Amino acid sequence: MENWTPAEYLHLIDTKFYEAKKNKVSRYSVEWGTWSREMNLILKKRTKKTDQDISLKLKYVFVYWILKSQVLEMFYRSKILRIGKRIRLETEADAIKDIIVNGKGTSLSSFEDIAKMMV
Repeated sequence: MENWTPAEYLHLIDTKFYEAKKNKVSRYSVEWGTWSREMNLILKKRTKKTDQDISLKLKYVFVYWILKSQVLEMFYRSKILRIGKRIRLETEADAIKDIIVNGKGTSLSSFEDIAKMMV
């Protein structure tokens, strides 16, 4: 997992998300927390070591993981309540995924720039 590309991290997040959604797991559960903690520690180390372009994409992976975690919690609580918010979060996650995969928006240099883009 330490030498993965950002796209491989996205695939891992998506796979774990759909497994957790199928098994009705909360984002606060041990199942979700175990692998995500390991991934986040590796991402934190790699963002400090790698070049700026890869480092920025890894920061986007972290943002993507946060959004998918929030969507997972909404599915865990209720499939019916807060559908609008869930759809909005899923749309934002898809936009972040598009940025990582296609390289659009990688000129943004900080979390503040990313946050401004999402507002």
